[in-house]
Amino acid sequence: MNRNFNYTLTGISVFVLFFLSGCYTKNTFYVEGTVLFDDVPLSKAIVSFTPEESSPEGKFASGMTNENGIFKLTIQPVGKENAGTTAGNYIVTISRYEDTPSSRGKFPSGEEMPIFAQMIPLRYTLTNQSDLKAVVEKKKKNVFEFHLNKN
Repeated sequence: MNRNFNYTLTGISVFVLFFLSGCYTKNTFYVEGTVLFDDVPLSKAIVSFTPEESSPEGKFASGMTNENGIFKLTIQPVGKENAGTTAGNYIVTISRYEDTPSSRGKFPSGEEMPIFAQMIPLRYTLTNQSDLKAVVEKKKKNVFEFHLNKN
């Protein structure tokens, strides 16, 4: 009887692992893109895809741009590298913070405290203000290019 219980438990465990691993890969589509700021590739920027209300099946995903301004999305909270996200309509936000030595503060202990400043206009960083959109489609090459500017 104990051996049957172990076989059953093992079978259930294997099923759950296959089921969970398939949930985010079967319906997840690869997404990549480029971010340009005043026509220059923007490095170290965080690109986030937030599902619009019209896409309740959408999953939040984000990625960071490399030195060429290229990002690859990773679905959250799974964190599978370059997994993309589910199909749907998304609001895209882009943020880039930088430690600015001229605006350092002080901790109560007297040590310097870095203060990170947003390096791009706020209209790109907030979901309720961003006019950046993306539609992730099933079985399509989902490659996007976002052009940001100071004005």
